[in-house]
Amino acid sequence: MSTLGDGIMVLFNDPLPCEDPAGDAIRLAVAMRAKMVELSKQWKRLGHRLGFGVGVSLGYATVGMVGYEDRSDDTASGIAINVAARLCDRAEDGEILLSTRAAIAVEDKFPSVSAGEVTLKGIREPVVVFRMTYGKAG
Repeated sequence: MSTLGDGIMVLFNDPLPCEDPAGDAIRLAVAMRAKMVELSKQWKRLGHRLGFGVGVSLGYATVGMVGYEDRSDDTASGIAINVAARLCDRAEDGEILLSTRAAIAVEDKFPSVSAGEVTLKGIREPVVVFRMTYGKAG
């Protein structure tokens, strides 16, 4: 079996500020996961198997236009962005992984458990990862 990956990056708190960026990200992830469970059942009947994993990180990022006159794009970069992307890569089907800072920011509303310390590509120090336990995939 081969694995192909496609991703979506969603930024909260830029360009419009929001009160609970980590909570908003998790609420979106839970809603998207629920929809994917529904869609996957239909696709499975047609012989397709798709997974859905999420990585949520909270922190500062550089956001804006990057490039030059003939070729530019709106993008975001920084450690928080890299951590979220690497967590997404590690997430199993139906899993929502959180950085330590994101887990702490939402711990009263969205319980999680430590999944241990991992080394992530492009991140100098090992990172403690949390697995969300609220609203598990069905």
